[in-house]
Amino acid sequence: MVLDLPGGLFKQTDVRETSGVESTPKIGDFTDSQHTHADATGGGLTTHKSGNGADHANVVLNDTHRTSNGTNHANVVTNTSGISTNVTAIGLNTTHRGSAGGTDHSDVSSNNTHRGSNGSDHSLIANKTSYWSAAGIAVQGPGTIEAQTGSYLDVADANEAYLPVNLPQGAVVTRVEAIGLGNTPVVWTLYRKTGSGLGNTMASAGLGLGPDVSISNATIANQTYSYYIRFLSMDGRIDRVEIQYTTDYI
Repeated sequence: MVLDLPGGLFKQTDVRETSGVESTPKIGDFTDSQHTHADATGGGLTTHKSGNGADHANVVLNDTHRTSNGTNHANVVTNTSGISTNVTAIGLNTTHRGSAGGTDHSDVSSNNTHRGSNGSDHSLIANKTSYWSAAGIAVQGPGTIEAQTGSYLDVADANEAYLPVNLPQGAVVTRVEAIGLGNTPVVWTLYRKTGSGLGNTMASAGLGLGPDVSISNATIANQTYSYYIRFLSMDGRIDRVEIQYTTDYI
């Protein structure tokens, strides 16, 4: 059968004449073997080609990403090196700096040296030495007060005299001295007491014979005790009494 215009313009032979197909053409006339792309028999062409024919069959599996210039940055997801280590020291950096000059005061938590507004050091405030004193006029007893000097005078042998003592709570007594002159040996004693009786001895020495620095029960506890000095066998002159102590504010 010839498929052509009248007169045989195209000189075309009916393809069925060469393929063995007769009568009117229909779907299925041509077998798989008669196709020119034989790969179709295997389920279709699975090898994809790029525009220049290069094979990119593994496009689905190709998880290697490329930057715009083609360099490999496949490890973008896992490349975190440097980020965590570069900030590690931030949490450990406890060196603080002053507002001026950048001086180091990293030991703020353990630095017991406090500074005044002018920068002077008053770190020893916890062990500040203080003094308490009383004039002879404050002594109580059967003697008299010398008008010009304010000293306590007693010229009668064996009299007793007393001086109340008031020190701050928590003070630690370090030295006690009674200044004056005894016509005969006059012994003074610093007591702490609660209730009746003389109480507990804290310090003792002779009038005008220097201080006592060996203090017992040295810490002042005003919530429990009262304090006073007793002058025994008083015969002489008491000019003043001086007590040295330290204070601890911590």
